[in-house]
Amino acid sequence: MISRRFFLKGTVATAAGLILPSWVVHAERYIEGEGEPFLEPLVSHQNTLYAIDGNGEGGYGLFLGDPFKKPQTRMTWEEYIERCPFANTLQEYSEGVDSEDLPRPDELVGELEIYNVSEYWENPSRLAFHFLENLDLGPELDGDNGIGAINFYDGLSPADDSQFVDVPDYLSISLLQKRLNEIDGTVAVKVLGLEDLNGRTPYFN
Repeated sequence: MISRRFFLKGTVATAAGLILPSWVVHAERYIEGEGEPFLEPLVSHQNTLYAIDGNGEGGYGLFLGDPFKKPQTRMTWEEYIERCPFANTLQEYSEGVDSEDLPRPDELVGELEIYNVSEYWENPSRLAFHFLENLDLGPELDGDNGIGAINFYDGLSPADDSQFVDVPDYLSISLLQKRLNEIDGTVAVKVLGLEDLNGRTPYFN
């Protein structure tokens, strides 16, 4: 399922979330002159939302946290079950396995097993999806006052449970940073283009 939200432009900034046309004009001029998004700075920030153009074509996938960080692969079964999103006990996770055949809580989990489940708790694109989906960024329906866009993808087919989010252009990135500043004030957007990747790709892609 794909949903698209738009940022709201208003003549006066009396309602929460409205972007003044003068700000939009300033941002557009900055983008045209500098060739990069207009990102209003934060005094400090706690988290980074990366906007990555991985193919040089101008669309930007969003990642909350380091998109190149590998998941922790040394973990006991006790630690693993604590983080597992679909089981609360080792018995529940290993349904159908005799209790005497279950691993001990202090035994290490195999790396492949950790990778398959860490997708749900460490994938920065999935984290960005859930973080942004719950924010009042703008309405889903476009209108005369809609500007920019942010796209949410919740599975691309019935058998696909991937979740990710992207924006189409520099103006949308600029608008996203502005709304994040207003809503949260702790998240800075950082843009990475093809030349910044040096051949790297996000770990969970």
